[in-house]
Amino acid sequence: MEVRNQRDVEAIRDAVEKKCRSVGRRVAVVVNYDSFQIEDSVTEAYADMVRYLIDRYYTQVSRYTTSAFMRVKLDDVLTKRGVAPQLFETADQAHSFHKSSDSKSSR
Repeated sequence: MEVRNQRDVEAIRDAVEKKCRSVGRRVAVVVNYDSFQIEDSVTEAYADMVRYLIDRYYTQVSRYTTSAFMRVKLDDVLTKRGVAPQLFETADQAHSFHKSSDSKSSR
């Protein structure tokens, strides 16, 4: 996925909102950022969109990408928006984060 402009950010938000609304409750999310590209000019708008989705639709979220560069970039932009990045290198690690969080909350 390549996020090039504000329209791309809005299209992502609209698609995620539609899916989340169809579920009818807040959801736990694992986001795959492999092969993800984002133009520097829209990183702040993208991070604001992520914050919006977290506040309205997610119970928890984790992210993964094998790209060390993308993990650093996302960590920086999300942290500046007050979003805990929860960034991992693999899908298994991202999913394990949710399992670990679930077991801690049931104690």
